[in-house]
Amino acid sequence: FNKFVDKLLKNMKAVDSSSETMHESTGHLSSLSGHMSNISEKMSSKSKTVSASAKEMSMTINNVAAAMEQAT
Repeated sequence: FNKFVDKLLKNMKAVDSSSETMHESTGHLSSLSGHMSNISEKMSSKSKTVSASAKEMSMTINNVAAAMEQAT
């Protein structure tokens, strides 16, 4: 009976240790996920800025081309 109790106790300690490791890993993953979300938001904002700048450049080029066409 003592061997059974010893094995049971070892198994319970292993499960406890595994659950602690899992808890720590979950915390790390949650933190990493938040960091990735922040980076994604920044990238999205910068992409919108680049897109608006490219659109403005395109409009300027079209205006210059139209002005050159009128000048000839």
